[in-house]
This record gives sequence, structure tokens and C-alpha cells, in this order.
Amino acid sequence: MKPVLSILIATKNRVPYCINAIETILKFEDSDFELIIQDNTDSLELFEYAQIKVTEKRFKYNYTPPPFSSIANFNAAIEMASGEYLCLIGDDDGINPEIFKLTKWALQNNIDAILPELKAYYAWPDACNIFRNCKSHNGFLRIDNITGNVKEFDTTKEVHKLLKNGGQGYLNLNLPKLYHGIVKKEILENVKAVTGFYIGGLSPDIYTSVALTAFVKRIIKIDYPLTISGICIVSTSADSRSGKHEGKFEDIPHLRERGQYFWSDQVPKFYSVETIWADSAIASLKDLNRLKLLSKFDIEALTVLVLKKHKGYSKVILRNYFENKNSSNFASRICYLVLLFIKYAELVFFNIIPLVISKLKNKTKTIFRSGSIEKINLVSLNNIMTINQATDQLQKHLLRHSLSIDSIINKLDILLDNRSEKNEKQ
Repeated sequence: MKPVLSILIATKNRVPYCINAIETILKFEDSDFELIIQDNTDSLELFEYAQIKVTEKRFKYNYTPPPFSSIANFNAAIEMASGEYLCLIGDDDGINPEIFKLTKWALQNNIDAILPELKAYYAWPDACNIFRNCKSHNGFLRIDNITGNVKEFDTTKEVHKLLKNGGQGYLNLNLPKLYHGIVKKEILENVKAVTGFYIGGLSPDIYTSVALTAFVKRIIKIDYPLTISGICIVSTSADSRSGKHEGKFEDIPHLRERGQYFWSDQVPKFYSVETIWADSAIASLKDLNRLKLLSKFDIEALTVLVLKKHKGYSKVILRNYFENKNSSNFASRICYLVLLFIKYAELVFFNIIPLVISKLKNKTKTIFRSGSIEKINLVSLNNIMTINQATDQLQKHLLRHSLSIDSIINKLDILLDNRSEKNEKQ
């Protein structure tokens, strides 16, 4: 019999964090899940741990020695999964054990995907120094305000917004997510049936978010944490925080062991979070032959953003922009630049105003979320040494504030009942 949920971790060279994640998750009492570890570490340290210490039936482990690309590692993890639903997390992340109850509800109600808000963030002790004004060097857990709101939505408009934004800001859109989300394995199989693989592009996060919209029909969003987003000193989030996510095209780490890769000609050819996201969004649409949607990609929006954030690559960015506009003479280039910077000024204006209002209210604190700094209301818990402790503290926090997945499920039942009544009347 299939487990209801497969928790997936694709790991490489982060053994202590991964071991802590394994031990934390396998402590959970629920028996209807499996934990899958796909390991590409340069040493056999995690392999030896898995062989000797873990005899749990809910545990699946596979080691693939280098060379092996990061995307291939993710694909191999998904291939191993036998659960009805999948949830992908990092080896420094955590799971709220209430996830199992909600996944069982989703199976009973034929839900394709669940989009939980990221509300809990854990900084490992070794990552504390990268945070300005950090008061704890023994790890800390941040928990955002949890409303418990629920809704069902259509992803079509969200993809259009993503493309209008030049492939940026997907974390702020209502898109299905495999990473820190829940998706039916059947949906991933549909993607593979068309493309030949589960994940392509260079960023598994945004590639799957875009690809899943082609097949997901019923998706719900909940303002409730089902996972904990971790950051350790060797994580990609830490690299982004410390400014390491910028460089020449040939230095892109995602291309290692990848073989031949066709970078989109609509994206400036240099390494940054923004260009990786844009290229992966375009790759997803191309692989699934969604060419009508691809025509909605806004190269101006991408150009504006990367010009603002990566001034050192302005020549590469502008050259790419003019080539896409088929602009070769001086007059037309000046015209395009004027139009571009008019749009740039508009974007800057509408991005700055909310920040000014936020500062005037003075009710927010700083937190790191998925590569960027955001201002949000939060609770801070210090001296949290491991993801195991962070998981325990999250559960205690929810209990103290009378928050539970049961109340979320009650709201979802009412939501679906109302939707059924509305459909019957129509």
C-alpha cells in the first residue's frame, strides 16, 4: 500500500544537517509516510550512517557518486517516491508533523496541491553571523503571524503575473510548489510524460512551480506552517544573503556536471538569482510546449530589475535587451532606453512607497526569507541549536496560541461545501 506522503531531500556535502533532519523526521509517530534521501555527497559519511544507524521501514536512501548534477539529484529523489503526495525540503529544513493529517484530508478530497505559507524560519548557529543585529549566536527560530486563512484558487492568472514580472517574485504568487509545498505524485508524472523528466531548467523551485500549473486543477492555500525554512552557512540562502549569487555565466554552479544546456536568449547571460529564475521559468514553458504563454514574458521588467541590482553587468544586460529588440542603430537604442527608464521609474516608485509606509508604521522586524530581506511581524526564539529543537518549539508555539491543523481542516471543509453548493446552483 502506498504511503500518503513522501518527504524528499536531495543532499550534497551537508551531512550534519541532513542527519539531524533524518533523526527529527523519523521521530514522528505517523506511520503513513516515507522519508527519501537522495545523496550525492563527495564522501561516504552519510552513506555509512544510513547503512548502520537507520533500519526504519519509512526510510529510503540512495547514494549516487559524483559526477551528478543538482537537477539530476532532484529527479532521482522524485523517481524513488511512492507516496500519493510529495513534499520537497532542503537538508537544513524542517517539517511540522501536522502535515500528515492535512495530506490525508487532501487525498480524501481529491486535492491536487496544497500551498502553505512559509511562516517559520530557522537559522542554524553557524549562519547567525550573516544576520545584522543578530542577538543569538546559538541559532534562532522566527515565526511570522499566522492567520489560519484558507482559500482555493486558479493558477492561470498567477502564471501571467509571473511572466509580466519577467519571471520574478514567484514566492509572492499563488503558484503550486513542490519545494515547501505538497503536490500529487500523479501531477509530476504528467510533467515527465511530456518532457521526459520531472524537473528541468536550473532552478527546481521555479521550474516545477511553472510546470505544475499545466496540470494542477484543484489547489488550496493555507496561512499555516507545514515546514520550517532553514538556513545554514553552506546553504544557497546564505550565499544569497552574503552576495555570492552573482558572477560570470561560466561560473554558474547549476551548470556543473549538467552537460550541454540551452540558455534562453531572452535572459542576460550572467549569474544571478534573477537570471536563473527567468531562464528556468522560460525553460519550463518551452519543455511543455506552452508557447502562447511564453510570448507574454516581459523582457523589459527583467531588464529593469537586473539593471538595478547588478550594475556591474550593465553592458551584458543592455546588449541582451537591444538584441531582443533588434535594435542596431544609435537612435533606436536611445529611444528604447528612454522607454525602459520610464518603466524603471514607475517600478521603483511603486516598490518604494510600500516600504516607506512600512517604516513609518514602525511595527516590523527584519527576517531573511528565500534570498531576500523582508519586513514582517514576527516572534523570535533564540538559542535553538538544531532543526529538531526548532520543530519542537514551533509545535509549542502553535499550541500556546491555540493554533492547529484541525481548525484549518474545519475551514477547508466549509470552503469546499460552499463551493459545492455554488456549483449545484449554477
